[in-house]
Amino acid sequence: MKQPLRRVTQLALADLKHDALSTTCQVLLIMAVLAPLLILFALKYGIVSTLTDQLRRDPETLRLKPRGSYALSMADIEQMRARPETRFAMPMTRSIAAHIDLYPEGANINRTEGIGAQMLPTGAGDPLAYPIDASEKIKAEASLAPDPDSISLAASVARKLGLKAGDRVLGVIERNRGGRVFAGTRTFAIHAIVDETKHRQATAFVHLDFLSAAERYRDDYAVPQFGWDGTRDYKPITAFRSFRLYARRLEDVARLASYIRSLGYEVKTEAPRIASVLGLSRNLGAIFWMLGTLGAIGLVGALAAASIASIERKRRAVAVLNLLGFERRWLVAFPLVQNMMIAGAGVLLSFVVYGLMNVSINGYFSTALEEGTKAASLEASHFLLAMTFTLAAALIPAMITARRTAKIDATEALREL
Repeated sequence: MKQPLRRVTQLALADLKHDALSTTCQVLLIMAVLAPLLILFALKYGIVSTLTDQLRRDPETLRLKPRGSYALSMADIEQMRARPETRFAMPMTRSIAAHIDLYPEGANINRTEGIGAQMLPTGAGDPLAYPIDASEKIKAEASLAPDPDSISLAASVARKLGLKAGDRVLGVIERNRGGRVFAGTRTFAIHAIVDETKHRQATAFVHLDFLSAAERYRDDYAVPQFGWDGTRDYKPITAFRSFRLYARRLEDVARLASYIRSLGYEVKTEAPRIASVLGLSRNLGAIFWMLGTLGAIGLVGALAAASIASIERKRRAVAVLNLLGFERRWLVAFPLVQNMMIAGAGVLLSFVVYGLMNVSINGYFSTALEEGTKAASLEASHFLLAMTFTLAAALIPAMITARRTAKIDATEALREL
């Protein structure tokens, strides 16, 4: 079996070399269809992937920012958390009560050595507490303040204070009563520094218990847990004024925002920006598949016409091969082998043309893109898919030609000599 197949392969290759002009035209035909599709898909995949990655890597894109002041119970927050679109939800106190002054441990408490920051509550699963590619287990457990004695600082705050993760920082909560200023202090261990690419405001991320205690202290409640005096006995907060909320995915932002608004809370989101990028992806995808379908139809038709014309010219040669002892099944394999060779050569040439164009395109857009991103890019799986698609497209006319080859009668063809 191997011997006839090898001879058929050798004959197919020799015939392609002999009819070099026709072979070259068919190879260029495949390249003319496949190379533009590769470039178009590379642009679609590269540009959209770059834009989408930029959105995904910025947690603020997934955040739903409340507008106004509300009265939310923990049950309301749990209702938000229960939504499948929700990644993280945490209650917040009044913004005016969420201010804290921070000082390096041992520094004098004065305005020149400290810096003011806005406190945000954190907890397990905080989107700012883990890298983008972290495992789901790490995401579920990650927190920027595991307990009331820890704190995380935005990079801008840490830089101004000259502090890093592992250092200790003094927090001061002030209240004014009857013209007198009182201060509650707390020393924290810095758990982490939040990079500016994730959060740019001057912020301190604290445990919800501490944030609640700070609001109660400013309302003149005593906070025995932290040793802060007050004229009223401590009572837990039952009505929070705002919330910190993040969607799970880009596609979830608009749906979650619609649900939150249905509860009576107005929120600001990046939904229009997200919709623009996702819409671009869908539109480019639709254009790619339409052009790909037209290209595939044209490619199959052109290869079928060329293959049929070729086998009609070689009827006598096929008849002679049959008389020389080649079984009909091996003669049928002749056009199949030839078409696969032509398709393979066309694919390789398309990859070369794509590679040259890819370098040019990325070089042209290099100044407009962030470092490490590309305007056009493909993965190994895309090349494999392109090769499979082309070979499959070439197989259809090859099978049509093989069927016509099988019908060639040796004696009838020889009469034409």
